[in-house]
Amino acid sequence: MAKFNEITKEEKDLIYSYILLPIVRRLLERDMKDIEVSGIKFKEPYIRLIEDALKCLSVNLRDVKSEIWKRQIKMIRHGDLDYEAVVRGWTHHVVLHPNLAKEWVENKISELLNKQHP
Repeated sequence: MAKFNEITKEEKDLIYSYILLPIVRRLLERDMKDIEVSGIKFKEPYIRLIEDALKCLSVNLRDVKSEIWKRQIKMIRHGDLDYEAVVRGWTHHVVLHPNLAKEWVENKISELLNKQHP
């Protein structure tokens, strides 16, 4: 049983997803725009793949935000990877290291793209 002022693994995962999923969305949207203006001959398959991943990502993000709201976790943004999370009345400063965030984002993008086309 977690102490009353500790964040559970589920809460930590929700907080990380809340912080990093919007970054994944921005990167996928930017990559799609880059593909649209690129010299790639067959753009449509890549664009469809990214659009499908974005649809799945939107569902994930909606679910994360809903769960954050249900658990009454308040997120206060100080920077891209710098947040305060108020969980059960306790404030936790959450600062994600850029390298760890990059790895998480890269893994999530791979998961989303592979989910659409195994």
